[in-house]
Amino acid sequence: MTQSKKLSSIFSIAKYLTYVLVVFSTFNLLASDTKSSSPLEENNAKLTRDKSCPLEFNKIKIHENGKLCQIFAADFPASMVFYVPITPDAAINFYKNVGIELQHIAKIKDRTLMKSKDNNTTLIFSADGKGTQIDILVREKA
Repeated sequence: MTQSKKLSSIFSIAKYLTYVLVVFSTFNLLASDTKSSSPLEENNAKLTRDKSCPLEFNKIKIHENGKLCQIFAADFPASMVFYVPITPDAAINFYKNVGIELQHIAKIKDRTLMKSKDNNTTLIFSADGKGTQIDILVREKA
């Protein structure tokens, strides 16, 4: 790999991490600013996919209750962040059962890092209010 490609890759990762921090802060603000609702309203909210969310991102299925989806880099390395109103464990189980062979890599503070066996796809699960923020990073086109 040439020096310029290495630098480009490092800058792409740094840009992605900056976006993740901004989005994480935004999700926390949104979660703290939401009004309390009745259980019926909460259940109805869980049944719909947010219009900002695609059905999949680079062949990775997006959870049917995905909300606040933001694609930060459509080109590779590609990255997207979204929120689901389920626990981190439920989100991890969902992604373990959708055809991606994920390996648990690390649990750092309240974040769980998982990677595909081919090391091309990384998912990061973070507790966020009453749900989970999921970050998807895809290194190159599969």
